[in-house]
Amino acid sequence: PPPPGGGGGGGARVVLEVITLIGLVARLLFLYIHYVLWTMTQDDVHRESLRIQDNMAQHKEEAMVVGTLTVKVSRARDLPHSKTDTTDPYAEITCGEEKLYCKTLFDQLNPVWDEEFCLYVQSCQLVHTERSTERFANLKVSIIDADRLSSDDLVGHVSIPLSSLQSGVAQAGWHRLQSPTAAGDAYQQGQVHVSA
Repeated sequence: PPPPGGGGGGGARVVLEVITLIGLVARLLFLYIHYVLWTMTQDDVHRESLRIQDNMAQHKEEAMVVGTLTVKVSRARDLPHSKTDTTDPYAEITCGEEKLYCKTLFDQLNPVWDEEFCLYVQSCQLVHTERSTERFANLKVSIIDADRLSSDDLVGHVSIPLSSLQSGVAQAGWHRLQSPTAAGDAYQQGQVHVSA
């Protein structure tokens, strides 16, 4: 027979020790899984960090400024008459990420700006890559008609490949404006004088 007053205590103690042991094993298992996941996450973070650093280094190399380009927009001639209003032209100069403007001259078909700009040239603009789209590979001069009551209208533009320009040698001349609405040579598009 069990001793008086303590007959069921041994079984309860064993059950309590088993529950404590199961709790301890569960905690150890949780810590192990947490450690494994944390290690995997740290490896992923480290790999992603290296990938970002490589991309930044490549982008920095592509975006490195290798020189400047001096552009002078002197004048335009024979611009077409506006169908609704006076022709109020201004010039937009685009090279890569940069976009600059000449002042608007009101009621002019032969405007004279004589404005000079200095643009930065990046290394990615001089080599043929995925990023060397027309916007990056060319100097673009657009003549735009400013409208007071509606959106401005593109008269025409000229694109000069950066690869055709020589360092230290200014190339100046008249360029016939290309227009997206031109049907042929009979369409009066005008010309712009650019020096680069």
